[in-house]
Amino acid sequence: MKYENIEELKLFLDASVLYVDNKNLFEFEFRGLYNRLTKFIELNNLDKIKIVIPRITIDEIQKQYVEEYKSVLDNIDIDEIDIDKNQLNNKLSNDILNKLKLINIVVTLDTTKVLSVDEYEEQLMLQKKKFLEGENFLIAEYPINEETFEIIIQKAIKKEKPFFGGKDGKRFSDAGFKDVIFIESVKNYIKNERGEFIIITNDSDMFDMKMIEAHDKKIEIIGQDVIEYLCNRFEIQDFTKIKELVKNEYYQDKIFEAIKLKIKEIIDIKETDAIEEIKGFEITNLMEDDSKIKVFIIENEFVRIEDESGETIYNW
Repeated sequence: MKYENIEELKLFLDASVLYVDNKNLFEFEFRGLYNRLTKFIELNNLDKIKIVIPRITIDEIQKQYVEEYKSVLDNIDIDEIDIDKNQLNNKLSNDILNKLKLINIVVTLDTTKVLSVDEYEEQLMLQKKKFLEGENFLIAEYPINEETFEIIIQKAIKKEKPFFGGKDGKRFSDAGFKDVIFIESVKNYIKNERGEFIIITNDSDMFDMKMIEAHDKKIEIIGQDVIEYLCNRFEIQDFTKIKELVKNEYYQDKIFEAIKLKIKEIIDIKETDAIEEIKGFEITNLMEDDSKIKVFIIENEFVRIEDESGETIYNW
């Protein structure tokens, strides 16, 4: 099926593909796959693709932030530390020291007091609210109804996945409970939705399900290589990297240095067969004098510029 033929595509992201190590503990955010997906959708004008993040995922990420902050505090003796950043020394491991500095960057602006876990969580809630208000993804809320509760109870009693039978000796755990809440949130969300539905996860137990059905609709479950999968499944050309390049000032400067004209607008980008199996790009630009030029780029290397008649006017 081609992208043009789908009505809409909802991508549901699990916490396992959103959690990031070595983050600033005072900046609630999703990175990694989330950033790659949002760029892929925006730069390729894929407005039929929507990111949906269940509330259980957001709450799980928040919990992971709090646990990491608590881990920092558990590994330091606050009473022995001079909070003045100039006095921090090698009494702590580099890992803990670096994380402590992240805390102190914020805390020492107004106070020398390291935040307690409860105080930190209050600060994090404000950061989370700010982040959620600034992003465009949709949220699948908790499925609060008697039918869903009954499904969860029955899965637990019958030892059905994801509650039991996990890999690496994993048996019953809160992970299984969170997985089933995630899945039921997705099922509840699609009840009145149309189009295609995909869950993206790194969780092996959930991934092993491959596909689930609800309300006469199918929900695929795939791993983190989602962009490659989407391009193959829906015949999408991914122009993310080249569009990032042409939006950069470097591209503008490169063209100006060559022909002494500024770009007014980028009209079109096409993929071309440059050399044998090597793909290149042909970028059509409207210039400040209202002329049009085509810039040819192969593997991020500028090759030549052609005018409207197809004559080469500049070679790199």
